[in-house]
Amino acid sequence: MPSSAYQVHRCRFIDWVPDAINCISLHPDLPFLAVGRATGDIEIWNSSHGWHFERRIAGSENNSVQSLCWVGDRLFSAGLHGSISEWDLTNLRIQRSHDSYGGAVWALAASHSGQWLAAGCEDGTVRLFALSADDDDSQPTLVYRRSFSKQPGRITSVVWHAADAELVTGASDGTVRRWSLETGRPSVVINVEHPGQKRAAIVWSVAVMRDWTIVSGDSFGHTQFWDGTMGTLLHSFRQHAADVLAVAVSDDERSVFSGGIDHKVAQLRLVPSTTADTAPGSSSSASVEGGKWLYAASQRWHSHDIRAMLVRGDRLYSAGVDTRICIYPVGMFASAGHKDMVRLTPYPQRPTVHLARQPRLLLCQHRRQLQLYRLGEAQETATPLDEVRSGTSLPLSVGYQHVLDLRPASADNLLCSAISADGRWVASSDGSRVKLFALTASAADTTSSSSQVSVRKARLPSAMRAVAASRAVFSNDGRRLLLGGTDRRLHVLELSHAAASVRHLHTFDTLQVHADGDPAAAAADGSSGEAGSELTSSGPLVALAVSSDGRWLAASDTASRIDVFDLSSLKHHCTLPRFDSGTACLAFRPGSSSLLVATASFRLHVYDVAERALTRWSRQNSEHVPVHVIGNRSKWLGASFSDANPDLLLLYANGFFSLVNLAQPLEPLLSQDDYYAATDGNFKIISMFKPTLFVDWVSGSELVTVERPWDAILPHLPAALFRVRYGT
Repeated sequence: MPSSAYQVHRCRFIDWVPDAINCISLHPDLPFLAVGRATGDIEIWNSSHGWHFERRIAGSENNSVQSLCWVGDRLFSAGLHGSISEWDLTNLRIQRSHDSYGGAVWALAASHSGQWLAAGCEDGTVRLFALSADDDDSQPTLVYRRSFSKQPGRITSVVWHAADAELVTGASDGTVRRWSLETGRPSVVINVEHPGQKRAAIVWSVAVMRDWTIVSGDSFGHTQFWDGTMGTLLHSFRQHAADVLAVAVSDDERSVFSGGIDHKVAQLRLVPSTTADTAPGSSSSASVEGGKWLYAASQRWHSHDIRAMLVRGDRLYSAGVDTRICIYPVGMFASAGHKDMVRLTPYPQRPTVHLARQPRLLLCQHRRQLQLYRLGEAQETATPLDEVRSGTSLPLSVGYQHVLDLRPASADNLLCSAISADGRWVASSDGSRVKLFALTASAADTTSSSSQVSVRKARLPSAMRAVAASRAVFSNDGRRLLLGGTDRRLHVLELSHAAASVRHLHTFDTLQVHADGDPAAAAADGSSGEAGSELTSSGPLVALAVSSDGRWLAASDTASRIDVFDLSSLKHHCTLPRFDSGTACLAFRPGSSSLLVATASFRLHVYDVAERALTRWSRQNSEHVPVHVIGNRSKWLGASFSDANPDLLLLYANGFFSLVNLAQPLEPLLSQDDYYAATDGNFKIISMFKPTLFVDWVSGSELVTVERPWDAILPHLPAALFRVRYGT
């Protein structure tokens, strides 16, 4: 690729802040991790082809997510709003909701058989619900069965024993109780007391082993082992400086992990008695049949409170207030370093920033509001741009402007947003409905001030007033709005700016396309993933792209199914073959019918939708992405082409962006040494701007990057527990 010089707008004025994590839950069979945020959002991450974000359910100020649990493919949540909700993961909404009958729900746990759901409530009772099928329509439902005996404090944690005949709870009155499912009464009551403490401990978390050893974590920083049969204390470890909010037991029950407010993860290990007797520090151990529990190691990869932990196989998962998910190897926890673990990024994994190139406007999506900024302009210099030293800061003739804030009247969090190329339309959608705004001409005028901008809310057709969208995009001329509905339907709206009017032109039903046996669709479906699970065979729309001439619309869902529609005839045109992994982003090459498909496994495919075939470049080069990129944990978030050079492709992720010329072949790079030696190859990797929320072309010689350094986010997070460090 010939070297080129670009002006880069480095935007760091956007005050985006991630949300704390309250709970996490792993699917029992499939590679899905559910994440509950403090704002009520629920995210689904997929570990196939490297961890990548798959779908998000928008939260609401009226909905709290304190606990999550899977029962087969069914996902349940509960929180302080006092309801238990089952989620429709395909249509991204609540499928059914049931009152807890006990106020706020602090803990939710499903039995191993999948027959029962236990809820720990504010009023001090455990409510038991049956997960059964309704006799009328044979659809799964949630049926209240009974309440256990009431206790003085709220139930803060619930866990089932492996036999499913009993369960264990922790409570705010400082007790651990073993409950009989048959009688609804406690068979063992354990008082968690600590000498010198005048107040009762809050038992934040409990775990139970097959031999009825109970592990508890409390508000005094203790991790304690109890004999669940006799109710006696086996031993107490104080490895934390403050509350222990989460405990987790490994699958082989030979390791226990604890985490809490001091943002430390501690490991306690069961070792044979003969080894423990001679091991250093063996005086701080707990004897059990066949061995002793010893403190083994600790790690500090979090900066704030750890609220949730779980173990599955050889992986330990932890998450909390610092918004990150850390995944450690259980077998080598003590020596685990940066290369041994995975940290899932807290940065958005769907575009939340959009650019209107012509008026140089940036639309920034926050939790419940949209902000509009206008980019600045650099002063003209006598020195040609190619001769200016790389990294030089150019003085501005006009600084950036904050144009306006849009706060759609809704209690729900935003799912998606978009701005038209001319800056005259802004669209957004939450989990309930789409909203469309017409901006006055002065918003698109680069000489007007923000005080001259006014907004009109467009009235949507009646057929669209109950539609929510997971993706939205405008045609290049701004005359059409294309919506990817959460119901997996594609809605085409025709816009008139002068009258701020909207006409519903057509709806494509992607489900019906495949149900009707379209030959191309059937051929593509032949390579579908795991059968029998709706989570893997279908899902919401995650990517949309429209061609520059407005004729072609491409849409992809979480099942890697990509459909192309002809907007001139308003008919389904073709279905692309299934690729090796999920779709990361889509983009049409300007002035052509070539569709770029970037996948989660870092493969690039170019498909000519008019010819219904992969291009020659794609057949020869899709596997030649540099190994340095393929091993990156930051997945591609967006792609765009330069208007000045339609062959020049830009791809960006949180940690880097790349420039690729599709008129030239890719040379395979076999090692990281090859990567450093090939800086002038056809796959330029730029990592000096990070972490990035957005990268795009402004013009042929201008780029814009939106950066949000972690140091700028930390002051907006709650204060962490003060810890004395050496030398301070």
